[in-house]
Amino acid sequence: NINNYINLKNNEEIKKVLIKKNKKILKKKKFFILTCSKNGKIKKTEIKKYENINKNGIISCNLKKKDELVDAIVTNGFNDIIIYTKKGFCIRINEIEIKESGRNSEGINCIKLKENDEIIKIENIKENPTIIIATEQGYCKKNKTFLYKKQKKKGKGKKIIKLKKEDNIVKILKNNFNEEIVLITNKGNTLKIKTKNIKTNKINRSGNKVIKIKKEKEEILENIINYL
Repeated sequence: NINNYINLKNNEEIKKVLIKKNKKILKKKKFFILTCSKNGKIKKTEIKKYENINKNGIISCNLKKKDELVDAIVTNGFNDIIIYTKKGFCIRINEIEIKESGRNSEGINCIKLKENDEIIKIENIKENPTIIIATEQGYCKKNKTFLYKKQKKKGKGKKIIKLKKEDNIVKILKNNFNEEIVLITNKGNTLKIKTKNIKTNKINRSGNKVIKIKKEKEEILENIINYL
């Protein structure tokens, strides 16, 4: 049970589990944890500042009301990173632009979010040259991330998928060639599809329909789109 390791408060949940670098590596090189919030706040803090965590936990970022942490990654301080939004935009920036800060800081704005949009994922571009995008209404496509042009922080970002009205990106996955992913809707419909059968479309084009959404208020569930 996770409560054996950390005391979660009311309405609090685990968002990400990170694997800490070996102590010998940490002595030789400097590593950071990048955190990103739903409302577009990004923060870079040296990983050593997360040591000596007790069961009550420690503050990793200072969030405003109605904001929440959505993702975190470990970086070396020099990577190009991509921040994705649920309405189909992303921004590629180099993390050198993000000043190192303490755990209690709020962070800085990384992208100008449009109305009703929010951050869903942050990723190191070196790790995933090709990604798979899945939407709530059953569309999927591949994108080559090296085609995303680098921008300055606080930019408007780039549209990476054309979405239908009321549709949102629900999951972004690494493209593991010739493996299968399973998509399950909140009404219990399930589809397995090989990644090689998902088409690579132009960046700002829509994806291909891979599963029929038949019922009212039916949508793909985020937490169970995964590799088998």
